[in-house]
Amino acid sequence: FRISNPEPVEGSSIAFDVFVSTNSYDASLSSSLPSLTSRVRVVIMGKPLCPTQVVYQYAGSRATDIIWTKNDTTVQACEQNKTSKTVAYMVYLRQGGTIVTSQTVASNCSAVQSTRFTRLTPGQVYQYEVIGVNLVQETCSSLLNSSGFSFTALATPSPPRALTLSRLDINTLNLSWTIPSD
Repeated sequence: FRISNPEPVEGSSIAFDVFVSTNSYDASLSSSLPSLTSRVRVVIMGKPLCPTQVVYQYAGSRATDIIWTKNDTTVQACEQNKTSKTVAYMVYLRQGGTIVTSQTVASNCSAVQSTRFTRLTPGQVYQYEVIGVNLVQETCSSLLNSSGFSFTALATPSPPRALTLSRLDINTLNLSWTIPSD
């Protein structure tokens, strides 16, 4: 018995009945055994669906959150099966096409997930990408347009140094300072 689908959708299910007939005779009971019927539900793993609405949000000095929304079908499959068929999400940060850091985020049944990257280099431009993975394969990449999936890392500036206040005349004050090296 074989069920085949070249491109199953994550969380798809197939229900079918299995009939097992027993016509054997049990001499000790002197009766025929009844037929057995059982319903089997098969949940198809399939290729995970692409995450949608992948965005970044600054999370303080040298930190950024990458946030994504799961495809509605993925969320429904998780709620119905009490587990996500997308095992994890891989989140990559790249510079010039080279992966500089990545994180693996375990999947759950919530519609929105996120992860935080810290210790980013201020002033550097990072491209971000989110890929769902399961035991079968990976989703398509969220990095469809690199210009739309990038951010510049920011840092909280250091306070000015050598702050000096002087009076120029009765109505004018002069404020001067030294710019910090960072």
